[in-house]
Amino acid sequence: LQQNSLSGSLPSEMSELTQLREMQLYDNRFEGSIPPNMFANLGDLEVLYLDHNGLTGPLPASWGCKELRHLYIQSNRLESSIPEDISALTNLQQLYLHDNKLEGQVPAQLGALKRLEMVRLDGNNLSGQMPLDVCMLKDHSLVDLQGDCAVGKLQCDCCTQCH
Repeated sequence: LQQNSLSGSLPSEMSELTQLREMQLYDNRFEGSIPPNMFANLGDLEVLYLDHNGLTGPLPASWGCKELRHLYIQSNRLESSIPEDISALTNLQQLYLHDNKLEGQVPAQLGALKRLEMVRLDGNNLSGQMPLDVCMLKDHSLVDLQGDCAVGKLQCDCCTQCH
């Protein structure tokens, strides 16, 4: 359903698609908040593309997507901090949150995601020090960590690219 100029809000009924493995809704015109329990029952979801829409509001505080490997939610207008419960996504390999309006500090719990390979946090309003637990992922699987450490408030000694 990507690139179809779909508009409106994301239907909360999508949470009933319990067998879904991939959700590709990128590059549409979805607006409004992500329903809080949208992913609660999507335990088999492996790939989620919600990028390049007009989504606002917070990131979901809880995720039921235990198999999620790729989370692309960049280029929206999401406004919140990165929830600590993102650490429940233990199979996550790619996390693209860039070009939103996220703020606050990067949660140290992100460092619990030992399979992370790529993380993009640039283009937000994140501040503070990149947690040591996140930096230590470079000893495991992390090969790309991008943030606003060149001009922003985020201090990151381990970022592979500073914007």
